[in-house]
Amino acid sequence: MITTLGTHTALRTDVLYADDFGYKHLLWVYSGRRGIHCWISDEAAMALTDDERKTVMAYLEVVKGGQGMAKKVNVRGTFAGKAHPLHPSLQMSLNEVKSFFHSVVLEDQKCFDSREGWEALLELIPDKGELFEI
Repeated sequence: MITTLGTHTALRTDVLYADDFGYKHLLWVYSGRRGIHCWISDEAAMALTDDERKTVMAYLEVVKGGQGMAKKVNVRGTFAGKAHPLHPSLQMSLNEVKSFFHSVVLEDQKCFDSREGWEALLELIPDKGELFEI
């Protein structure tokens, strides 16, 4: 089942593909086990090399890591040791998600009700010094 959060993510990514890359022919597919995927059939996208595809994905990446790897969240770029503000698309997403995050993620899905849930969340924070502020 695609959650409200998953639907929002797909819609926001759809806008990014269109606005930032000019892609128009997008098909979203929910595979169940591996989640939601976007197939892009624009000629320009299909002509990308593997390295160019990886660059597009890195541009959209918020959570780094995968199965069997430590996952880390990086939503702010850093330059010369200074954190920069959120990318405009992430700021828009944050503003939109605020309206349903509590009811969907905290109440319906109860993602952080258990110790395992909130420990998994805390592991996503790359700068352990920030944990003391939380």
